[in-house]
Amino acid sequence: MECPWCGAENEDSARHCRICGNKLKVSKADEEYEAAEKKKARAKSKDRSRRLKEDRITVILGMILAAAVVVGGIGAFYGISRVMNSQSESSSAGELSDEMVQELNRTQQTTEAAPTETPAAATPEAQSTPAATAADPTIPVGTSATEITAAVAYSYEVSMDGCVEVPILYGDATSVIEQDNFSNDASMTYDGDETTSWQEGVSGNGEGETIYLGFGALANVKYVNVKLGNWRSEEYFYLNSRPQIMTLTVGDKSFQVAFPDGKDEFTIGLSDAVSAGSISLTIDSVYEGEEYEDTCISEISVYAIP
Repeated sequence: MECPWCGAENEDSARHCRICGNKLKVSKADEEYEAAEKKKARAKSKDRSRRLKEDRITVILGMILAAAVVVGGIGAFYGISRVMNSQSESSSAGELSDEMVQELNRTQQTTEAAPTETPAAATPEAQSTPAATAADPTIPVGTSATEITAAVAYSYEVSMDGCVEVPILYGDATSVIEQDNFSNDASMTYDGDETTSWQEGVSGNGEGETIYLGFGALANVKYVNVKLGNWRSEEYFYLNSRPQIMTLTVGDKSFQVAFPDGKDEFTIGLSDAVSAGSISLTIDSVYEGEEYEDTCISEISVYAIP
């Protein structure tokens, strides 16, 4: 079968060209089925994006409500404390009877009449030493002694024994390039097909663009695997731009990581697991494509410690 795009010869059973990676001519039934599937995928993607935005709004409203409750509680606490202190002071002043005043005067006169003794100089043994503090003062309060770090390696060099893959339930991105007959949204990075990819849609190389992936539940994230670039074919890999440096955000932790340029799967490993319900990857710099500026990421997978 001859490829209608580049003219290369392929086996009759092939669905994609072995040279350019484009789809070969298929039957009308297959075309209709594929069109329907793409339509459903786009609808699903839009629905996921809508639900993600609704979830964000719900979280923000919840945080605002919680902050209002905390501020109100603090204000009420201080108000009650001031009233109680005021009442206590008034009560103490009112209960100081004439007999108590006379007794205090007699005590003061006795004290003034008594001879004073010069205290002996304290010996080194008697001098008290400061009590040892429970925490190391060199470590800021609220932080751990060991900072969590991230490192990049080829995936075949990393053992993930004891880890499980985290299901990705939804994805979103700050931009997506529109392309006829192809979907390039965030869901393409977790569809299990490395020939599809998320492709950012802004002018230039996409520096500053971000992809978000959510799990729907908390997971102890330890590794993130990525296939960077357009893996539709070897040719397209170098025609499109690929991420060079990215910022990975896991929960409230962020790590900037750099990658070699090559059609390889990489693993971002964390020195310690981080509990999170989502991750994001932001493009900081790229390896420029030979023909297209669009920066692509083909696959992302997340692994956690149970």
